[in-house]
Amino acid sequence: MIKKVAETKNSFGYVSMMSISDGEGNIHEEHAEEIEIISLNGVEGTIENITNGSYNAYRPFNVFWRSTEQEWNDLWAPAMWNPETGEWGWEKSDIDASDMPKEDDAAHFLFFNWILYSERAYETAIDIGDTERTSDIRITDEEVEEYITHFGMKTDEPYEIYSVGSTSVVTSLGKLSQSFNSADYSVTIELNTSSHQGSSDAFRYDKFTGKAKDSRMGFQSKNGKNSELMNDSSQSVWKYDTTDWNEDDYIDVEAYKTYETDALSFIVNKEGYYYDDLSEEQILKIYSENASWADVVLNEGK
Repeated sequence: MIKKVAETKNSFGYVSMMSISDGEGNIHEEHAEEIEIISLNGVEGTIENITNGSYNAYRPFNVFWRSTEQEWNDLWAPAMWNPETGEWGWEKSDIDASDMPKEDDAAHFLFFNWILYSERAYETAIDIGDTERTSDIRITDEEVEEYITHFGMKTDEPYEIYSVGSTSVVTSLGKLSQSFNSADYSVTIELNTSSHQGSSDAFRYDKFTGKAKDSRMGFQSKNGKNSELMNDSSQSVWKYDTTDWNEDDYIDVEAYKTYETDALSFIVNKEGYYYDDLSEEQILKIYSENASWADVVLNEGK
């Protein structure tokens, strides 16, 4: 989206705030000549304004586990971190390294739990008014090391972790993987996001080849469209609308959860842009009525 807006006169779009600015309203240098960030309801999109509630354009970043429902119920769900009791599920089950289907599954599952429930990930992510997550008992560094020891993870070379899904989450995941590695755990990771092509692609097998095809983690930058809640709220299992897909194209989606709240920045091409502030109503008109953003502004006498 940034590239398209930068290259197209009079264009308008929205992107993840951290992909276009430093969070304080300053556009990254490489985009400053072509792009302008516009405010919403007269409020500038900054981390400060997001956290104090005055800027309310944001969306969920969701992560889900890619496996069959049977495998999830038998293996992964019993091993999950429990944010209510503050303990690993495997501490009460018999699950260990011998149960892992693939050699790197333990690393994928550690990072999956870590971005959802660790103290470090919580401090790295931008969360807005998420009282449920605030009350979680979080994974400490010591408990990460307990996991590493329990599953006999290798410490001599990084684990390569593949993820698939929305392109919008890549910046966020980069920051989280850096935070993980800066913690000086006895294991490190190399997060490969090169196969991120779009939110809906994360639900499909036929979009990927190689290691990305068997990625355990999928990411969306929106809530699942036409999703159906298949289980109770403690372990939510979602299935994506697969009406137009062949049966073998799609995967089961387990433990669909929000790991971060992403702020949105509305951007315009500097050449020919008409106004530096829009209201929520104007934004909705542009996207719900498929209207030209210039028409919406000009018709209202801006």
